[in-house]
Amino acid sequence: KTAMVLDTPTGNFKACVSSIGNICRLPGSLIKPLLVYTPALEENLLSPATPILDESVNYSGYQPENFDGKYHGYQSARECVSKSLNIPAVKVLQSLGISKAAGYLEKLGLPVDKEDYSLALALGGMKKGFPLRELCGGYLTLANGGVYRDCGFISEIKLQDHTVYKRSDRRTQVFSEDSAYLMTDMLKSTTKIGTAKKLHSLPFDVAAKTGTVGTKNGNTDAYALSYTTRDLVAVWLG
Repeated sequence: KTAMVLDTPTGNFKACVSSIGNICRLPGSLIKPLLVYTPALEENLLSPATPILDESVNYSGYQPENFDGKYHGYQSARECVSKSLNIPAVKVLQSLGISKAAGYLEKLGLPVDKEDYSLALALGGMKKGFPLRELCGGYLTLANGGVYRDCGFISEIKLQDHTVYKRSDRRTQVFSEDSAYLMTDMLKSTTKIGTAKKLHSLPFDVAAKTGTVGTKNGNTDAYALSYTTRDLVAVWLG
């Protein structure tokens, strides 16, 4: 297991415990807001209210399915995110273009190998995956108005009043403030009506996303990542 708590404004770690280190795991649905929906907002392909038809699709033999094995008809983009529907995410990625979507991921410190370029990326389908720490960096970008910065454990090291190490404070505007705000607002719905509604009882607004990876025999990875203006909390079990 791995659990991380970061300071939202700075990206500094407040706490971290891990039984596996900083290894790469497939991200599952945790990738959807970073690869699919926020880039689609940025490219003016959709808004939170845009209806997306959840239906059976076939892209040259690739037939994604929802977790429950059902089709839900027209759903707003907000509902697709909060319920973590798979088919709408694949359809949006197909409209956005894999190369363009992957370009946004790279700016978030989450590069994708060209050999992994397929519509299955919308569901976290790739060979290697990402460390949880890097995924946290992507979500901190949404929490901080679309501005990406490295997250880390150490800000500065001084020896005899001389700075021998200082973490880079380089910042990159990956998404507009509007797109980051809308995506965060959509993720707040996940805690109210969606897959993270166990957080609904908290007395403050929380944006959240869940994700799972597995086979018909069961899940191999489970994620829960949530954030407020103060803290980001991420948990992986596998």
